[in-house]
Amino acid sequence: MKYYILLNSVSSALKGKDILDKNNIKSSVERTPKNNVARSCGYSLMVKEEIERAKEILEDNKVIVLGVVTR
Repeated sequence: MKYYILLNSVSSALKGKDILDKNNIKSSVERTPKNNVARSCGYSLMVKEEIERAKEILEDNKVIVLGVVTR
């Protein structure tokens, strides 16, 4: 399953990817699934595992998480 972490800017997505990479969580910056674009900037961080840990790490590093959707 893919988890999309919705963020408020492309800059946040890029910063978040760097933070997750440093914490050994694989992620990628991808287009937000079409039915959720209104809730984000249009780009999200996609992770396949450890979603709760990923959210916690991002929030601890002052990256605002708007929500998470699955696909």
